[in-house]
Amino acid sequence: MPSLVRRFQHASTEEQPFELNIQMESPPLVMYGNPDVSSGALASGLAKLTVFPADLKCESIVMEFVRIISTKRPLRDSCPDCKAQVEAFEKWEFSKEPTVYTHGTHTWPFTFIIPGHFPQTTNSPFINVTYILKTRVKIPSQPDFVFEYPLNLKRSIVTNADKIAQRLFPPTSLIALLELPPVIHPLSCVPVEFQLTGVKPENSKVGWRLTKISWRIEEQIKAQINGCSTHTGTKKPYIFKETRLLGNNEHKSGWKEDGDRIIFEIPISTSLLSKPICDVSFDGQFSLYIAHQLILETIVVEVMNSHPINSNARILRMKVNLPLTERGGLGVSWDEECPPMFNSVGPSPPAYEQVARSSPTDIPLPPPSCPTNVQRD
Repeated sequence: MPSLVRRFQHASTEEQPFELNIQMESPPLVMYGNPDVSSGALASGLAKLTVFPADLKCESIVMEFVRIISTKRPLRDSCPDCKAQVEAFEKWEFSKEPTVYTHGTHTWPFTFIIPGHFPQTTNSPFINVTYILKTRVKIPSQPDFVFEYPLNLKRSIVTNADKIAQRLFPPTSLIALLELPPVIHPLSCVPVEFQLTGVKPENSKVGWRLTKISWRIEEQIKAQINGCSTHTGTKKPYIFKETRLLGNNEHKSGWKEDGDRIIFEIPISTSLLSKPICDVSFDGQFSLYIAHQLILETIVVEVMNSHPINSNARILRMKVNLPLTERGGLGVSWDEECPPMFNSVGPSPPAYEQVARSSPTDIPLPPPSCPTNVQRD
């Protein structure tokens, strides 16, 4: 299991070093489903305090689960509440009274559930969302020692049915059809099936010829930064909008013509250098909305008897929402896992004392592989 060790040797007359280790025992923190239906993620682990040769006297040891929503462009640079919104949701008091810890390792277990409507860990150009386990150790005649363990919270939307999008292009007879996965994942390549029907209308000498297909994946970021409760209304909120290109390509051949329709399978993917951000949406003092779109453009030329007519070309454009989410892994939420039943566990082997005290004749022998009483003709 991943763990993070933060060590600090505080200078004193007796040189009492110690080490704090947060060891997570739960699986990766993944929230399955949309925020309105997700059951959240289960987190559990151990907080370990290792004391080296001399004893350590602590007044208190407290750990909190903290969410930090921060921005690099606050309304007031001098106000810490305008820069970040810090909220503590869980608290564990491992030591409330002054206690002397002897040499060795002292362990405290902890467990909690992260609500499903919480936004996942996000690092955007305007607003960041981080989660930490913050532990504060108070030692007499010393400043408080604060240790922070980062938690990477993810969201995964698991669906199986493909999505179908259709678009008409009047006044022509062309109809475009897209069949694509319901979601995509960062740095993944997925196939998209494209069909264009109506290229050869019945009882007409005029048709359409496909000359080019291009696609691109865009990431739309919208952020609104308000002031804290003290500075609300003193200044207009900052509103930011940005569109990033995650991947694009174009094709001038490779499709198949089947009578009145054109069929083409297009592989789409995000660039390795684009660093895509998964879909997220939340409101409050800091509001953030991130979504993705697949934009498909085709160029068709009007032809008669396979010859262009006065260079009459049209650009057909389609826009389809394409949610980007983390991979789901096994796709089983913590509340849907079935723990093993008592009856499903087999009998345990006999104890050592029972085997040692019994004589060789008392130990049951395995059944023979073949019957002993066999009558022969």
